[in-house]
Amino acid sequence: VSLGMDYASIDMTNKIVAKMKEWKLKNTHLFVRIRDQKTFEDSNLFLDMNYCRSFGAERDTVYNYDHVIQETFTEMAIRRNYNYDIEHDLRHNGATAEEEERSRLKWYTQKTTTERESNSYCCLSLRNKLHLMGMDYRKKGNGDGEALSQEKYLSIYAGEDMPEIIYNPDHSIKAFRYSLQYPDSRRKNMAIQEHQRWNAFMILKGFIPATKEEILSETDADGKYTNGRNYAMRHHGNLTTFDGLEIFRKMLAKRDMLPEENFDVMKYDYQLLDGAWRLLNDNGYEIIERRSI
Repeated sequence: VSLGMDYASIDMTNKIVAKMKEWKLKNTHLFVRIRDQKTFEDSNLFLDMNYCRSFGAERDTVYNYDHVIQETFTEMAIRRNYNYDIEHDLRHNGATAEEEERSRLKWYTQKTTTERESNSYCCLSLRNKLHLMGMDYRKKGNGDGEALSQEKYLSIYAGEDMPEIIYNPDHSIKAFRYSLQYPDSRRKNMAIQEHQRWNAFMILKGFIPATKEEILSETDADGKYTNGRNYAMRHHGNLTTFDGLEIFRKMLAKRDMLPEENFDVMKYDYQLLDGAWRLLNDNGYEIIERRSI
């Protein structure tokens, strides 16, 4: 419940709680947004805490230096964008700390608001994806039970369809290499789910699919092909079905007379969960198996 005014939200919440009690509902909770810090702290006086949970006090969620300067999911989104850059430029063995910093600067200065939001929502979707596979994540050390190792996570998520891993000199995972072979598996199903989530995000932002003509012939101010990716005109060449991405790469490969691998975009839908363990680990989280209820 979030009506814009704290006491209006509290009043509506209490009315809903009265109905919940009348209907004898169980295992149901209401979340009510309370902006004012004092009201938030006193919310147990206004609400039945057996049914309600308050959230959204602006002192903690908005006017918080750490959140403004280094908000967790913003940092995760920047890191996610860097991983995308590695795959996009095929620099699996050449990425350096300097290039990572350049990618971070590019995220702030060259990415559109929609692109930055896309990275953020991509990271926010991780929890839902883990839930679908019987997993979850938590702050490191916050809770009982052993966290999953990267190997264990990949075995649950990928099974026999294990991604090809590129290792650092210290044997930690650096990146993943992708071929055009995408066999049926849980891993592929999760990639399809990620692509559908991205489609929904882009449509809600007002984007439409690029036409085949736009994909093949549209150019930017520098005369480079956009491949249908035009944020100013709000159309995108990848706004299609998962199978449509295969047609997309074949079209561009034929146009430029280059290997299809150069235009494969399916791999980006795999990339998020392939690298989820490291992405979460680098930002202070760990993956766990969900407990049965």
